[in-house]
Amino acid sequence: MIIYDHRSRLNVVLEGEFTCPHCQTRRPYLHKRLDRYLTLFFISTIRLGKLEEYVECQTCGNRYFVTILNPAPGQVEPPTGRPPKSFEKWAWIWAGVGGGGFLLASFLTLFLIVFQLTDSAGPTNNWQGTVGLFVLCPVPLGLASLGLAVWGVMKARKVKRARGEV
Repeated sequence: MIIYDHRSRLNVVLEGEFTCPHCQTRRPYLHKRLDRYLTLFFISTIRLGKLEEYVECQTCGNRYFVTILNPAPGQVEPPTGRPPKSFEKWAWIWAGVGGGGFLLASFLTLFLIVFQLTDSAGPTNNWQGTVGLFVLCPVPLGLASLGLAVWGVMKARKVKRARGEV
């Protein structure tokens, strides 16, 4: 079994409009970056570095160096760019997953409390097991989920601010 490896992944950094040299007019573009990630059990975890970065015209499909986005001194229309809308969508998805995990941990805690109080052995006979269950199960899950939800909301706000929608 492979525990760790590295994998390359293509990420969209920006989308916007620029003057395409091939089309000779304003066209939509995607600013793409090929990154290398450390993978643990086939999950990309840590970004190791940038392999390639380019701008791709969405009309003709040609690729250009990123320097084409830097406006020339006599250029009237500078290129526009902002993070894609999908960045915000994924941030809200992660916030929802975190919120769902927090609710799951809350229900698990409630279930453990009710089970311990209504067990035939009584609520005072197994206090070590009760504390152990709370420490091992719902508390770490709840804290991790709450952190994921807060991170998702902060990331979504950051993307909205970068897009100029706030």
